[in-house]
Amino acid sequence: MSRPPNSTIVFLNLPVQSSSWLMGIDFQFFNLNRVFKGIKSIPDGAHLLHYSEASPEPDTSDKENAASSLRYGHWIECKEGFVHIFFWDEESHRLVMVEQNSLDYSKGMARLGDDYKYMVSYPGDADEWAKLTNMIDLEVIEEYLPTENGSGLVSTIMPSREERIALTEILNRNQPTPGTAAVKEDEEEINYTIIQHDKHRKDRTGQELTDDHFDKSWYLQELYGHDNELLIAELQLAFVSFVAVGSFCSGMQWLSLAKLVSTSKSFLDRSRNFFLTFLGTLHLQLIKLPPELLVDELNLHNQLNIKIYVEVMENFSNIFDNMNGDCCGKMKLNGNLQNIWHNIVATNQKFGIDLKQLKRSVDEENFEVFNLEDYDENDEDMPVIV
Repeated sequence: MSRPPNSTIVFLNLPVQSSSWLMGIDFQFFNLNRVFKGIKSIPDGAHLLHYSEASPEPDTSDKENAASSLRYGHWIECKEGFVHIFFWDEESHRLVMVEQNSLDYSKGMARLGDDYKYMVSYPGDADEWAKLTNMIDLEVIEEYLPTENGSGLVSTIMPSREERIALTEILNRNQPTPGTAAVKEDEEEINYTIIQHDKHRKDRTGQELTDDHFDKSWYLQELYGHDNELLIAELQLAFVSFVAVGSFCSGMQWLSLAKLVSTSKSFLDRSRNFFLTFLGTLHLQLIKLPPELLVDELNLHNQLNIKIYVEVMENFSNIFDNMNGDCCGKMKLNGNLQNIWHNIVATNQKFGIDLKQLKRSVDEENFEVFNLEDYDENDEDMPVIV
């Protein structure tokens, strides 16, 4: 039989309770009914299918209900004529994508003609989604996420590799029986780039260490080399996984990547095209970011600490101030870059942040002046004492 246009997602043997699920694709959410069979007319590109068995607004004071509010996601690649088939696996209690050469896939294809009229059409804004995920492809999905039959897995509680390493070290230090594995090696994890913002290079002089602390360009290039598109792709993957699935480690990675770029001044000066692409992506993300996901204090709702976010915005604000103040024009921004930054400044108003008020005190030689009364020895952004 001829295949339907665009891409199609088919569901087999959904459980009876699926009628109470909150399912979604990309940034769109919808409740299911008993005749639901799939999603059709999905445009080309990477897409995120996600679902939960909870109500849209769970009562997190009830631990049992809070646990059921977990969301599970599958990143998939869609191209013209692609048909992705999922079935409900009772043993793992989750949706699993079917291998194309399997009997279940053949069964799903045989039913496609009859089930097509019971499918919902892709409900999202295809152009908006494409701009937010244009750097993500199957190679990127496989680079960062555990995969199963061609789909990249992510969930609310799936840890990052960095989190698992840290947890393993803590548990191993407190392990009563030497040689006993504290954390299972086969558990799924997200393989985000581990970014150590306080890292410094060896065999550096005192002044060089100070320079390295205030400008992380060397570290950005150490992590990503010349593959700047991979950094943007990771930023996009982390942002969508955070907003759509509630993956807290993805939200932290999104902020960490933004912080790394915001502290790489000389790299941004040399790589204007990258800076333009990065800020354009960040601006689109901020438009989409719900204000309630940035809070003053961390809590149980997978929200990010707004103080870290403000630090990132302050870093960018200072970069723009220095660029605009260069009399020789070497550091001046072109019109597009200026416009994007002005748009970011305006967009931050929805978070209650006035970036025009984020000004650091500097001395006559443009060195930052710190108030020693506010000194915090645990603040990694304080000056390095060498």
